[in-house]
Amino acid sequence: MRIQLFSDETKAIYLNFLITTYIWGTPGACRLFNKEISDLVNKNQIALGGNFTSFHANRLGINNWHKISKYYLQVLKIFFKYIEKNMFRSLIYIESNEKRAGAWNILEGEIKRLMINSQPSKLNYIFSELDPSTRSAIIKSSIIISGYILNMHFFGDDLEIEYYPDASGNIIRLRTKKLFLKSPTFLGRQATFSCYEIIKMIMNILGPNFQRLRLNARRFPVVNHRITNFEPIKAKQSFIIQAADIISNYFYNMIQFVAGERKEIVRRKALTLLGFDAFRRNISNFKDNFVLKNGIPYCVNPKMEARLKLFVES
Repeated sequence: MRIQLFSDETKAIYLNFLITTYIWGTPGACRLFNKEISDLVNKNQIALGGNFTSFHANRLGINNWHKISKYYLQVLKIFFKYIEKNMFRSLIYIESNEKRAGAWNILEGEIKRLMINSQPSKLNYIFSELDPSTRSAIIKSSIIISGYILNMHFFGDDLEIEYYPDASGNIIRLRTKKLFLKSPTFLGRQATFSCYEIIKMIMNILGPNFQRLRLNARRFPVVNHRITNFEPIKAKQSFIIQAADIISNYFYNMIQFVAGERKEIVRRKALTLLGFDAFRRNISNFKDNFVLKNGIPYCVNPKMEARLKLFVES
């Protein structure tokens, strides 16, 4: 089965935890969703404003809430319609910085091991030809690789996956970087590789070795995935990433609200999300892990790793 997988994560550097929202579905379902949200935008272009380019929840504040929040709510309602029809599945993944750093360290070690493997291979030959800054940037992409590997068993089995994470930071700088290789015997031809193709190769090698990597103490089922495309994209290019952005941002505000913050914009975003059963039923699972420090939620559990599944169990 072929699916398209999209992800967006909170990016505030002052947080000691990360929220990542994954949304996936068949290419047909993804096209339908993008078309439905595009129609919503076109129908309400005047209300949204002439300079509207995308739904970005950080830009939704108390001053423009009464004018445009209803369109953000409409995106969420359409998203949950797709969830209820089993056209989409979604997962919210929350992990502490300490927990995430442990996974990064393991994966960085594995990527470096692939680079210096004594047996000739396509991948270590490619790495040997990269300049140091590009090699380092690819290694640092373990933040995206770790999230995928830690959650791959939730995406399903026997899948061909086109993966489109939200593009930001160092990963977007690799977009146009190309590497031209001569023709070693184990490549068999001259070839040009993009950095995204190299990351895709790494994911396809490391993914099947999830259990051996011991990124998590729990035992998860082994699944068969093949990443057929890896392409970080800007949020404005996909309404699905914009939906993930809304969910991640509102979920952060919900955690802030549960921890005790009562700013009006925090309350409104939190209560919007709590209006959906999936969040209302599970909010108690997060209460004990966060306290408020200077208005910012702080994760008190250094080993925290939690997931909220938003899909119909098969």
